[in-house]
Amino acid sequence: MEQISVVSKLTKACLNVRGEDRPSTKEVAMELEGLILRGKHSWECINVYYEEKMESLIPIDDAMSRSGVTQVSDMTASPHITIHKPKLDNMQASILVMIIFTLPTLVLSSQNFPLSKENCDDSCGDIRIPFPFGTTKECYLAIQFWVTCNRTTTPPKLFWWNTTIPIIDISLEGQITLLQRIAKDCYHLNASSSLSIDTRIELTTSFTVNYTANRFTIVGCDAYALVSGNRLDRTFMTGCTAMCSSRDDLTEGSCAGVGCCQTPIPQNVTTVGIRVNSYSNYTDVSDFNTCGYAFVVKDSAFNFSKDNLTNLLDVTRLPAVIDWAIGNGTCEQAERNADSYACVSANSQCYKPTNGYGYRCRCKDRFEGNPYLPKGCRDINECLNESLHNCNKHALCTNEIGNYTCTCPDNYDGDGMGVDGCREKPPKDTKITFVLIGKYYWFVL
Repeated sequence: MEQISVVSKLTKACLNVRGEDRPSTKEVAMELEGLILRGKHSWECINVYYEEKMESLIPIDDAMSRSGVTQVSDMTASPHITIHKPKLDNMQASILVMIIFTLPTLVLSSQNFPLSKENCDDSCGDIRIPFPFGTTKECYLAIQFWVTCNRTTTPPKLFWWNTTIPIIDISLEGQITLLQRIAKDCYHLNASSSLSIDTRIELTTSFTVNYTANRFTIVGCDAYALVSGNRLDRTFMTGCTAMCSSRDDLTEGSCAGVGCCQTPIPQNVTTVGIRVNSYSNYTDVSDFNTCGYAFVVKDSAFNFSKDNLTNLLDVTRLPAVIDWAIGNGTCEQAERNADSYACVSANSQCYKPTNGYGYRCRCKDRFEGNPYLPKGCRDINECLNESLHNCNKHALCTNEIGNYTCTCPDNYDGDGMGVDGCREKPPKDTKITFVLIGKYYWFVL
């Protein structure tokens, strides 16, 4: 429909950030007037074209060699189309005038919200960098939220602090997904060690290893591994054993101890060290397995395969999920210090994470965005998405700040909510009166 197309272009122009590029009210009016005049012809031909990174403990990426072996680590224009369109009546013209004023609100309410501070990088390649994280001192909340973006690569790569730990995702829900090194233990056929690598990561108290999304995993047929570290100022140690006598013993997707073993990560872990060892240097299984591997991995990112006995030798890192929070105090403690309180958006609230120290912020119900920015939480227009409101199909959905209302049409009764929210009113009784005037009959309703 040409009218909607013209209105859309006008709306886009009216939303231009550069004031000099926005049309004046008079120009908008003239354009609409022309559109209405064109609509007065009963039929017209329209030519259509489609054109369109140090404080306290810091993140430490440590790959340690035990045997003197180090790890080497547009759419083109469519053909011309001629379409015949019916005329634009006065009612349609009125609707267009209404659309030109309401459409900007719809466009603005559905656009992406700013995630970073003003004049700060909000992404590195396709990876978002939401505040409190940032690439410069002016852009992050505290030093532990410093990330660096290497733009000399294609695509650009994001790293945690000044380490070589790659980050592949940062979420405002309090998680970072990074690529953590794999511990390895390999032997030659003569049972001499060929490669032995331990891995370790240390975190500040603002960060903890996620205990629900990750699993400590070991792969091999003559392997056992230990994972140790600190949790709540205490030490912990756990481990796993993976054994098998034949490749045929292995089951795809199973990590129950035959060739692959998994165990949960304890809660509130801030330091993780991993070491993998062999019982007999793989001498009994050397025809199909000469290495053992151990790592903390995001559960959904790893599915055991028989081929992992060999192909993990060429893999350096796997995804792991780290939880983050603000400071090391509670919400009550944080709220008493307005100068450092991080939940600065008017429509944000503080909550205690289930893992680690500190607190987090989130937008209140029916708001979305970044609660760590002054105007970061904005109203959700539920009316733009049917899955977000419960208005009846006949009802008018009206967005309000932090809520919405449903109103039935005049010829319907009900509260406008749900399947039965609008019920059609029964027709009124109609009386017909016949009037005789001369030799003609007239009827009056």
